[in-house]
Amino acid sequence: NAPPGSYDIYVHAKHKEEVRHRLFRNRHVETVPTKWGTVSLVKAHVNLLRAALKNKRNRWFMLLSDSCMPVVSFATFWERLHEEF
Repeated sequence: NAPPGSYDIYVHAKHKEEVRHRLFRNRHVETVPTKWGTVSLVKAHVNLLRAALKNKRNRWFMLLSDSCMPVVSFATFWERLHEEF
């Protein structure tokens, strides 16, 4: 489990109504229509980063798709990130 306040989540979803998990609700950024392999994905990422950069505490960013799954726990990821930087 990640300590409260140790992360922020920003979501760009084509279909907001399909986002059901409590961690992702009410964390949406402005949505742009996207299509795989086009510049529209860059625009979606820019919207995510703009939202994240509003919080000055955010220093690192991890962009994940709906098919990504972390292979280590949050604690392990956090420790390794801080060891490197």
